Amino acid sequence: MLFFAVEAQDAQSLIEKANAYFDAKQYKTAFATYEAVLEIDPTSSGAWFRKGTIYSYWKSYGNALYCFDKVVALDPQDAAAWSNKAIIFTQQGRSQEALTFYEKANEVDPTYYNAWNNRAIILSDSGKVDAALDCLNEAIKYCSAEPMAWYHKGNFLVRQGKMEEAVINYAQSTRLNPRFLAGWYNQATILGGLNRYEEAIVCFDKALAINPKDIEALNNKGAMLYKIGEYGEALACFDKVLNISPKDNNAKINRELTLKKLKHQ
Repeated sequence: MLFFAVEAQDAQSLIEKANAYFDAKQYKTAFATYEAVLEIDPTSSGAWFRKGTIYSYWKSYGNALYCFDKVVALDPQDAAAWSNKAIIFTQQGRSQEALTFYEKANEVDPTYYNAWNNRAIILSDSGKVDAALDCLNEAIKYCSAEPMAWYHKGNFLVRQGKMEEAVINYAQSTRLNPRFLAGWYNQATILGGLNRYEEAIVCFDKALAINPKDIEALNNKGAMLYKIGEYGEALACFDKVLNISPKDNNAKINRELTLKKLKHQ
């Protein structure tokens, strides 16, 4: 019994080292260490999972699938492993087979919202728009406190041309996480396209409070200010862009247009 306890301790120590290498993106060293773990404990689903992930990074998809198959054989409740199998099948152009694995991921874990979202993408691309929307609504049903669930639905609604509904979903994502940059940015972009410029500016300000050097947000905020005749503030936005990226053509062009407006005031 002591022998097996020592082996278990060695495996645990090795997997902690392997995880540290993995987190540091030292994948070759991590891979070798996970293999050492599996020599001691072939039933380590965590080691198989990380081996599969590294194989995926190396685009060795056959080997990655072998590893994820090992994971789900050891732990059929591992939603991430089922989802990773689906991702590989999607990359290989086998979307309908991938759909089965995403369904399995949600069967074992209904809160796994990325699987719901990826199912929706496959269904939408197959022309099954209503089924895709059902998946996104299921994601929100199980993950209503998760900003990404609302964000994914917003993205889907944009692809369907339902901009007003998309704004509502993006707004919910930022209510849940006020520092969700992508939620603010997408919300602002859609509001601008709907000619709701003042609201768009507020959202761009929220995005810029998170990342003051976001060139796209600065350029777009400047464009919104230009639209409502706030040329001085618009110019300040374009100047900020050029301080960050002096060769930005959009800022250069918009700056010149704004200067002309200021001269005629």
